[in-house]
Amino acid sequence: MASFSSKIRTLPWHKLRQTTWREWRLVAEAAVWLALFAAAISLVEFKRVAAWLDLTQLSPGVEDVSVVRADALAIGWAVRIAAVRAPWTNTCLVQALAGTQMLRRRGIASILTLGVAMTSKKNERMIAHAWLQQGGAFLTGETGHQQFTPVSIFVCKSPQ
Repeated sequence: MASFSSKIRTLPWHKLRQTTWREWRLVAEAAVWLALFAAAISLVEFKRVAAWLDLTQLSPGVEDVSVVRADALAIGWAVRIAAVRAPWTNTCLVQALAGTQMLRRRGIASILTLGVAMTSKKNERMIAHAWLQQGGAFLTGETGHQQFTPVSIFVCKSPQ
């Protein structure tokens, strides 16, 4: 699926016009949530955003045993499309949070993982990455996630 994300970046607008109204609504919703979470992350501590989303921290190594939902895959697609087309920068964390909220609104549980890695030996520094999964399928942040060691795993259960 890594090649899919690179295709999104180069997808011309005329190809996007071939999408259905349902897909356009998902992309528009994703753009709204991306903007809100981009602002929230820059203004508020992550723990407050996590509390608002009702994220529960799990221990590393936990796997998502739920079944992959088609709705979840469509949401992941919409978030990635909106993220690369937005006029502002959408980090991997913002994308994962927006996807989490969209899934949560539809009663779909998901797993958000935060990972860290060290850069090259020459300029060694710590970098971070976030990715979102549902039913074991990557919705956001799949590219390069193997290079990162998970340090925090959050589950967003569907609201009752």
